[in-house]
Amino acid sequence: VRTWTRTFHNAGTYSFLTASDINKDKVVDLLFALKGSNSSLNVSCSDEGLPSPCGFLIALSGTNGSTLWERPVGKDILLIKCKLQMHGKTSGCVVLEKPNIITAFDLDTGHLLWNHTINLGSNATVLNPVVQLPDMDGDGVDDILLAFTEDSTINGTALSGRDGNQIGQVVIHNVPTVTGFLLHKTNTGSHYLLVNTGKLVYGFALKDVYRPETSSL
Repeated sequence: VRTWTRTFHNAGTYSFLTASDINKDKVVDLLFALKGSNSSLNVSCSDEGLPSPCGFLIALSGTNGSTLWERPVGKDILLIKCKLQMHGKTSGCVVLEKPNIITAFDLDTGHLLWNHTINLGSNATVLNPVVQLPDMDGDGVDDILLAFTEDSTINGTALSGRDGNQIGQVVIHNVPTVTGFLLHKTNTGSHYLLVNTGKLVYGFALKDVYRPETSSL
């Protein structure tokens, strides 16, 4: 069995790991996040105007462990979701960092796609994961939903997968503690947001809780 090992010194890890054939060699590669001052390719936090240490996304070859790409992505990472369709047919990653900045990257290259500051309540708790939405704004690109809870209400910010502009919002009232959150598509093509409270699972038709935005961010 062929194996390889990589060591990253003076770095802390985030609870994020995903697999995808990033370099299209038909071998599954790895993408993970760590916190440090610089990377194995001598890329530093300051290269992206960030204080040190900062969060890095790093893609490693599944064949030999070599670095495919890496880049600083935020001062402190709150949430990462990859393998989202955005910006045309590009497979991307979105990173939510403190203080409330969301950034999208090309999964295959690490190149920046877009970034925006979003407004979260002071007592808001971000829900994991970021949800892939169908094309809500009619531009031919699937969109994404970043949701959070505050005072027994789920608030979601719908962002364009093409450019990250806010295109709408989701509001669900009177929901107790949320332990899980995802989008479900039925056999007939209807979309439902499923909310797990630990004891019950609630289903909300997306068309009933989604409100289109009249202006972008």
